[in-house]
Amino acid sequence: VFREGSCPPELQELGQRISKRCDGLPLAIVVVSGLLSKREKTRTWWNKVAESVSTYVARDPTQCMDVLALSYKHLPDHLKVCFIYFGAFPEDFEIPVSKLLKLWVAEGFIQQIGQETLEDIAEEYLVDLVDRNLVIVAKKRANGRIKSCRIHDMLRDLCIREGVEENFLQVIRGIPDRASLTSIPNYCRRLCIHSHVLEFVSSRPSGPHVRSFFCFSMDERDVPREHTSFVHEAFNLVRILDLKSIIFSRFPNEIVQLVHLRFLSLSGHFKVL
Repeated sequence: VFREGSCPPELQELGQRISKRCDGLPLAIVVVSGLLSKREKTRTWWNKVAESVSTYVARDPTQCMDVLALSYKHLPDHLKVCFIYFGAFPEDFEIPVSKLLKLWVAEGFIQQIGQETLEDIAEEYLVDLVDRNLVIVAKKRANGRIKSCRIHDMLRDLCIREGVEENFLQVIRGIPDRASLTSIPNYCRRLCIHSHVLEFVSSRPSGPHVRSFFCFSMDERDVPREHTSFVHEAFNLVRILDLKSIIFSRFPNEIVQLVHLRFLSLSGHFKVL
């Protein structure tokens, strides 16, 4: 919490109580530390955190998720949306920072401040989340800036849980049933397919309210020609379209009809683009 500094005497007893009540759960310890480091260092606040940690962890270590949720709930609003956005990515996925920042900007999460570019402001948001121990640095560039990042599995589960509760995103994992493929809820704005992408495509889904669509496929196979029109038919108001994990046999010309598009990622053997 204090980096190279020292803990004030009036907080030492409370700090020991907080760490003891984390019951040896490393993730709980580092996340609570991130929470303490970003707020005012007063006895009132530390005592409140100590009581919360005790409630969630001391009786039942499996409730570590509630300790993590405590840290999420105390995030500034501009960081909350950036954080739960990590739920869109698959488990153990190493996220290129250059792509993540472009996605945040395209989603409209980043507000202009002074003369700074939106990407620079987005990078400051990411560094803030790293400082709070909510995001892990996977690789760094030669100049010390973050090249790629990832998120702990439990924090990712928290992102997905909060994302569903707030109607922020929907994640389809495993082998989905036919009903979940074809009936996308009206509230769904961000849809993430983490496997069996071609099954989803062939089901001719419909999501007129979807604004962001992500595909993460374990097996990269060509999308048959007859299925390349599914995006425009299913998600004609989409702004974010990430289909990089599947291979297109030809450039899907229907994409040019997506007039709201702000971000596009594609893979394929294109002779003509």
